[in-house]
Amino acid sequence: QRGSLSEHSRVHSGEKPYSCIVCDKTFMWKNYLAKHLRVHTREKPFSCNVCN
Repeated sequence: QRGSLSEHSRVHSGEKPYSCIVCDKTFMWKNYLAKHLRVHTREKPFSCNVCN
């Protein structure tokens, strides 16, 4: 729980410790950075069952 509270404090402090190595954009959460990196790699982890 202590880790969760520490992470939550970023919401109030504005701390963004994770940065993109391609464009230097910063993020509060590691999973947001991981999602953002797909912009640069053009990875599409999901596909439509109808049109692919």
